[in-house]
Amino acid sequence: MGEGRQVAVNTTAHSSNAEGKLINSFYRCLGIARGRAEKLQQMTHVIEEFEATLCEEEEDGAAENAKRVIMEAYYGVLAPETIKVHPPTVVKTKGSCKRMKSAKEVALTAQVKKNRTCKTCGLASGHNSRSCPQ
Repeated sequence: MGEGRQVAVNTTAHSSNAEGKLINSFYRCLGIARGRAEKLQQMTHVIEEFEATLCEEEEDGAAENAKRVIMEAYYGVLAPETIKVHPPTVVKTKGSCKRMKSAKEVALTAQVKKNRTCKTCGLASGHNSRSCPQ
C-alpha cells in the first residue's frame, strides 16, 4: 500500500512530531478500513481498549484537562484564562438614514403640492382627460 496523505507537522518538538506520526497512522488505517464494517469495529475496539488503559494511568484532574492540553499543544499557544468577547459594532443598513416625517410635515408637503389640471376642461379638481366628467 502507498503512504497515503501526510499531515504537515512541526518538527521542532519531539512530542509534536510523534503526535503527527500518530495522526497520520490513524488516518491511513481509517482510509484502508473505510467501507468495511468489520475492520472499523476492530479499530474502534482497539482504540477504546487503549483509551481505557490510558484513563486508568492518568490522574483524575488530568483527564478533565486532556482536551485543553491537546488543543494547546496543537496550536502552540496557551488558552487564556478569561475570554473577553465584545458585542459587534452597530451597522446601519441601506435605508436606515431616512427619517420618518411627522403628520404635520406630511400635511404641509401635501398642501404645497399643486393638483394636476385636466387638459380637457382645465379644472384642477383631481381628475384627468381620461376620467373627465365632460
